[in-house]
Amino acid sequence: WHANNWFWIIAPLNGKILLEGSPDNTYSRRIAFYNNSEEQVWTNDIVGGSSGISGYPFLITGATIINTKAEKRAGSLTLYGEITEKISLAIIERGFEYKIQDEEPGAEDTGIEVKETGDFEIGEYHKSSWDTFNDLYCAEEDKIWWFRAYCKDDADNKYIAETWMKNIPTLITNECTDTLAFSTKGHGELTNIGANIVTERGFHVIKEFSGSIFDLHKYTFHGFIVSSMETVTQYAPNGALIGWLYVGELLKVVSTKNIYGHPLEEYELDIGTG
Repeated sequence: WHANNWFWIIAPLNGKILLEGSPDNTYSRRIAFYNNSEEQVWTNDIVGGSSGISGYPFLITGATIINTKAEKRAGSLTLYGEITEKISLAIIERGFEYKIQDEEPGAEDTGIEVKETGDFEIGEYHKSSWDTFNDLYCAEEDKIWWFRAYCKDDADNKYIAETWMKNIPTLITNECTDTLAFSTKGHGELTNIGANIVTERGFHVIKEFSGSIFDLHKYTFHGFIVSSMETVTQYAPNGALIGWLYVGELLKVVSTKNIYGHPLEEYELDIGTG
């Protein structure tokens, strides 16, 4: 930057920011940005200075906010976030927005808000409401939803977390190896913990079953349980009843438990297939 020359600078902050100044005996700044209503807003202030300086620093107002976790307890679901930085502004609103859908929302998407108003500083915070209870706590076990922390300043400018946080972990199941007659080695990868602290990881092993009820003990002995089962009536060619065939699926859970905070990494476990 040079004295007595105008300059323009573009920097990322909640969309687009345009800054220009005219240095003389003071450090001045003029900032233009787009607020939540897509309107261009200008601010002007003096940040100090002295004569004979050919270049000067500038400050940009803004806030940095992150998602932390979602916690489900008896009767409530609470969302957690943190304002990690704020520069030259007053935070008068903070909260979260959430969306119930399978795919990750985009940066421009918005959701149902859970918020509070006041005069807030840097720090962690959490919120729950009847909406989070009805929509998230009471949701079906496999329902996917996303949330994002946000805050607003006294000019109604909105600052959002960089990404949406998913309510459940993301896992990849890879091919088994070292497969023998009654055993194999399972491979998986935890790629994202979502809004959780992972305390257990492993595999669901599903075996298709078709046979006599007396054959089930061969698999239950090795840890399988009946996941679903139905009986199929069997008849001889002459129409005489000769018995029943049991058809369904058996399930076995193989996992490591009670380890607080599993990391994002690939893992493997030995699986007895019965």
